[in-house]
Amino acid sequence: MDSNLPTQSNPTPRVSLGEASRLSVAILARNCAAPLAATIESVQCIADEIVVLDTGSTDNTVTIAVECGALVHRYAWEENFAAARNACLAKLSGDWVLWLDAGETITAGDAAELSEFVTAGADPEHVYQLAIQVPAAPGQLGAEQIVAVRLHPRLAGLEFTGRLRERLDDAIARLDLQVDRLPLVIHRSERDHEPAVKAAKAQRNIRLVDLALAEQGPTSELHNLLGEAFQILGDSTRSSQHYHRALSLAMPGSRDQLEAYYGLLTSLDGSAADRADQLSLAMLALEHFPLDTQLLVALGGYLQSLEQPELAVRSFDVAFRHGQVEGQIWHLPEIREIAASCAAATLVQLGRDDEACSLLEAAVRICPQSHRLVIQLVELHVRHGRRDEALEAAAGFPAVAVGERLATAARGACLAKIEQWPAAADLLQAALLDGCRERFCLEWLTKSWLALRRPLEARGVLQIWRSFDPAPPEIARLDAEIDKQLAEQAVRVDPPSPPASGKPAAAARPPVSIARRQ
Repeated sequence: MDSNLPTQSNPTPRVSLGEASRLSVAILARNCAAPLAATIESVQCIADEIVVLDTGSTDNTVTIAVECGALVHRYAWEENFAAARNACLAKLSGDWVLWLDAGETITAGDAAELSEFVTAGADPEHVYQLAIQVPAAPGQLGAEQIVAVRLHPRLAGLEFTGRLRERLDDAIARLDLQVDRLPLVIHRSERDHEPAVKAAKAQRNIRLVDLALAEQGPTSELHNLLGEAFQILGDSTRSSQHYHRALSLAMPGSRDQLEAYYGLLTSLDGSAADRADQLSLAMLALEHFPLDTQLLVALGGYLQSLEQPELAVRSFDVAFRHGQVEGQIWHLPEIREIAASCAAATLVQLGRDDEACSLLEAAVRICPQSHRLVIQLVELHVRHGRRDEALEAAAGFPAVAVGERLATAARGACLAKIEQWPAAADLLQAALLDGCRERFCLEWLTKSWLALRRPLEARGVLQIWRSFDPAPPEIARLDAEIDKQLAEQAVRVDPPSPPASGKPAAAARPPVSIARRQ
């Protein structure tokens, strides 16, 4: 450990609201040269100082940090994140501290808002939570998010505890500070999904948790961490064992108990054999957390897979209208609109389109920036040929350019619905060229080209569709129709047989292939 690290024995005065506040950005780093550069660059314009505490890098992390303008301090890693963060705190000189991990970034807009807030609006009696968001992994419904304290005043006694999943909670309570939420997002990168990165973190976490267990004995939080780590490493049996142990240790209704239920549900592989177990487990979890949005959406999915659509609709609907989210556990930030989307889709499957439309309209009013819900509502209006309603829904889209091309696609699809094929193809093709990749646009454009007997154009649209949605049942059916039309248009004309009378025959034409294009 750096023996020259200063202590915080002298109280640091609280920042006066009338003073110009300085912002320190603090980063722990180890062997993360590539992602570290992006992190530093994202806050260079707002930080009064950027301090990197290197915990033993063997790559060029330190060089990159220095080249990017950061102050770098070396620290002997002690298998303890709280100790490292507290050592980093001792190196800071700003009035406010923003914590980032290597690879995390904030957008230019959020950086500007954060800078203005620290300068003019931050309360030194408060600490502030920010959302940390990981982009969607392949196959996931959306990004994942967690809320954590990442901005706080630099105060004596405001220190971290915990070898792993280190927090300021104890110090916040002791200093009687208030916790508020800022509407800003810290973005993690796709690197978080790389198998080697995930496996290395899981193995490190197991090592740190083993040390913590030896020091303090078993806790629900530590067993949740082990459950997560073994799940990442593909050991579902040990993962499940640790999540069950976490459940047995957790206080009823606690965040640790909810996290253990989440972990157990995801440790089951989702096969048909596991569906009944997942359903029972979700029902048990809902006895403790009856309005948890993620549990309700999961329950709806299990009910759907078990062919109980009426019950699934009820579960999705309750999640949308009354669901609650525990922000300090990883969750889908769009979970409420996902619930509304699933409820509407299930209602359509049940032939209750009017109810689905009403639900989507209510959901769009609550989540007006939801691309998913607006598209679903437009598609539903198009399905029933309600041109004006489809255009109205598209016009409400917050991004004007997106709304315009969506409206163009909706006009074309409604014309295709009444078999006005040439005009429909023109509009849908214009929307496609303008960047529209919505399923209904691609489906109706393919149908329009087929109605106009232009199978090559139809196949080109299907290739675009396949590039992001490889296996919907509509593609196979439309592909078969394209093959049929291409076969019909490849007509071979054979030469006539010689006349029986022996008279000279007219000059025979050579065989030709006719590709008819309308």
